[in-house]
Amino acid sequence: MTTRCKECQGTNVQRAMWVRVNTDETLDQVFDDSYSASGAASFAGTWCEDCEAHTELRQRFEVTP
Repeated sequence: MTTRCKECQGTNVQRAMWVRVNTDETLDQVFDDSYSASGAASFAGTWCEDCEAHTELRQRFEVTP
């Protein structure tokens, strides 16, 4: 399974995480379910290096022959 950018299908994506700085323990993903005034969802916790924007991420199953 590969996580890709919903906009460009690129795999050069990042996701923000909450981490305990003294132990480096990963606690949870950063989700922002808020909506802007235009009604568009905010994806502040995700980033696509290819689009250079906060975008929605999608997981895709890769089929290998």
